[in-house]
Amino acid sequence: MKMALLNGWVVHIDDPAVQPGNDCNCICSNCGAALVAMKNEKSDGNHFAHTVGSCNYDPAIAIHLFAKQAIAGAKVVKLPDLKVILPAVVSEKGMTLVPELAVNKQIGAIRIDTVSVAAGVEAEIADLRCVKGGSTFFIRLATKGLLEHEGADIAKQRDISLMEIDLTNAPVTCDTKKLQTYVIEQSPRRWVSNPKLRRWVKNQISDRKANSARHIEVLKQDVKRVGSISAVLTAQMTLLTLSTVNQCGACQLLSTSSEFCSHCSSSNVTKVKSSGIHKEALPTLIRQRYKESA
Repeated sequence: MKMALLNGWVVHIDDPAVQPGNDCNCICSNCGAALVAMKNEKSDGNHFAHTVGSCNYDPAIAIHLFAKQAIAGAKVVKLPDLKVILPAVVSEKGMTLVPELAVNKQIGAIRIDTVSVAAGVEAEIADLRCVKGGSTFFIRLATKGLLEHEGADIAKQRDISLMEIDLTNAPVTCDTKKLQTYVIEQSPRRWVSNPKLRRWVKNQISDRKANSARHIEVLKQDVKRVGSISAVLTAQMTLLTLSTVNQCGACQLLSTSSEFCSHCSSSNVTKVKSSGIHKEALPTLIRQRYKESA
């Protein structure tokens, strides 16, 4: 047994505050019985032992209590990194309009204004209630398995932000300073429920669909105005039969007007020799201008 309670606080056998022998004044985190601090033990190493008898000691109980005390005392916790997949936007004919987008963003530690023990219905699925600015979120400290679907559904139904910190593999043999760092920053964590994040994802998906819809509408209007991409190419090749042509400095296409571009309306039009025009580049320039894939 490496961890025990001293005046209500979780301590490690190697903590300086723990005196050797019966003078340690420590009790078992499981059964509450008095303990003796066995220090300078060569065979079994430093550890706590019951002064009388024993119990079915479970280190997860001490880890769970320590984690609550660590976060409440430091008022600091690292939030889960943002990992979201925004789905591709596909047309009715199966054409990908906007590709799938993976959003990966590392989120650092934040300072919490207040930390308290979760109460009421939230206590069924969470251990701590945290307030940061005007926002409230809850933390579940998982020492014996992650939250099942039923608990996640409760969080979503109540529209609360619930973060779960996975402590099932917490290093029980390390000192309390290292364990505190593990709890606050290093242990795996995830959002079981995050209404703000759900709304952000929903808005992102909506914006991507709206942008693709606007893109399609612009394409339809352009194609409607010029007839078709092939018609534009035919017209460009016809202009090249002339010795001199009007070329737009903005989109690089040939214009029927010398005052403004008949494709992008730019006034940057100059008269050039048709022999200097690269015919091979015209199809690409046309597709770029009218936003149509090859």
